[in-house]
Amino acid sequence: MLSRIRLAGKRNLDFLVTALRDLPARQRSLRAVFDHSWRLLTPRQRSLLHQLAVLRSGFTPAAAAAVTSATLAELAELVDRSWLHAGADGRFALHEPSRHYCAEKLDADHAREIGESADQVRSRHSTYYAQFLHGEEHDLKVVCLVRSEGAEHELSHD
Repeated sequence: MLSRIRLAGKRNLDFLVTALRDLPARQRSLRAVFDHSWRLLTPRQRSLLHQLAVLRSGFTPAAAAAVTSATLAELAELVDRSWLHAGADGRFALHEPSRHYCAEKLDADHAREIGESADQVRSRHSTYYAQFLHGEEHDLKVVCLVRSEGAEHELSHD
């Protein structure tokens, strides 16, 4: 049952709702909690979160900077506001419900608020990772070449 609740919560921010009237309106649903917290952010912080939503499964400060131009201090502010999680390995992550909310905001509001389309943000994301993978490909080829040369050397001395 708990796994079904988790899955539904990841897919639908309107899933967790209460009819209890003794709670403030901002606490009656997950979406209401996000909406209230969103209004407390600066326009710059909201813009960063729109854009960070394209970075699934965590990201490095370098990836965040390439996609959003976020500084480490700005990422730390978002951690302090509980929008981001900072891992011990130096990576950051948006919890999936938060990422889903921010992705909705990217599609709905980013172009109007910032003047660039969601596709432009996604393009920066794609460009960053294409360049990253190109660099990794080169490093992998060097490792394979070194191992291959080492194996040839060992075979020639047998």
